[in-house]
Amino acid sequence: MSKKIVLIQPDSPYLLYPLSFPGLGLMYISSYLRKNGYSPEYYDMTGGVKLPENLKADIFGFSCQITQFKDIIKIKNELKKQNPNSIFVIGGPFPTHSPEECLNAGFDVVIKGEGEIPMLEIIKKFPNVERGEYSSNEFLDPNEIFPDWNSINPLRYKYQLEKNA
Repeated sequence: MSKKIVLIQPDSPYLLYPLSFPGLGLMYISSYLRKNGYSPEYYDMTGGVKLPENLKADIFGFSCQITQFKDIIKIKNELKKQNPNSIFVIGGPFPTHSPEECLNAGFDVVIKGEGEIPMLEIIKKFPNVERGEYSSNEFLDPNEIFPDWNSINPLRYKYQLEKNA
């Protein structure tokens, strides 16, 4: 059974320059999943990009900073209406720090720390994924994995320094 995986980098409208840096965490996860035979779809919402209507997947994965949490809950709730049997995964700095808050908000799985290995484990277990926290004590060789630059349009991102800096 082929599994449809969607990774979502939410917008960061609270940043002065949201298009300064791409979401590398999910880009690394995308690369690792591809290396292991999966083909995740990556949606980069940075800068106000909207998700396509009627988006379907078996597994949705979100990266989350604390400032994005309320917006991600709204996105998850909308997607869950259309995908009631899907697994909703959240990872990143905020979920690593506050996993219970994420589970209480309706996420099925919280990834604490690095997400490549736990995400692959979750995908392999689908549909029999246990609700709760996942993490890994294994570390990937940094020379073996690189961000999936093909998953985004890097030209959208512009790093700016102030002239007086």
